[in-house]
Amino acid sequence: MAVKSLILTLAQANAATQKLLVGAYLDSFSVTSVSVSLQFINPALVQRTNLLVDVDFTCPAAVLSPFSKTRIAEDEDFFVERSIFISQVFNCIGKVIDRMHVEADGRLVLVIGDVSVELHVSADDWADDDAVWSIALDVADAHLSAISAISCIADESILFVAEC
Repeated sequence: MAVKSLILTLAQANAATQKLLVGAYLDSFSVTSVSVSLQFINPALVQRTNLLVDVDFTCPAAVLSPFSKTRIAEDEDFFVERSIFISQVFNCIGKVIDRMHVEADGRLVLVIGDVSVELHVSADDWADDDAVWSIALDVADAHLSAISAISCIADESILFVAEC
């Protein structure tokens, strides 16, 4: 069966990402030179099945508490901010995504306990037509959901693309 790609509206992107992520808990993460992968297990998506859901990104990210007054700054060094993010996201392991949303500017916000994990599109992301962030079911489980992956692409505008 061939994979079909669809452009989603913001409302459709929110509905699809919420279905894949709300109720999932952070199981692990991995880091390479310029990308981070958060691996979640979602026991709520399909009854009696623990589905693996990966959130991969190359964009800036931050873990913000309710007391944080600032969002991710554009002028911060990517690698410095990433090292701070890695040390903070470690504390989210084993915690559940209570709610989340996607914003029109490509920002992905995951609320995990009393913090929010925010990924956002930076000026550097507009130079590349690859996904800024993507959410995907593990390949072995992709057939269990109508939408198996959602990506945010910064091209001439922000696009949300689903794989079905």
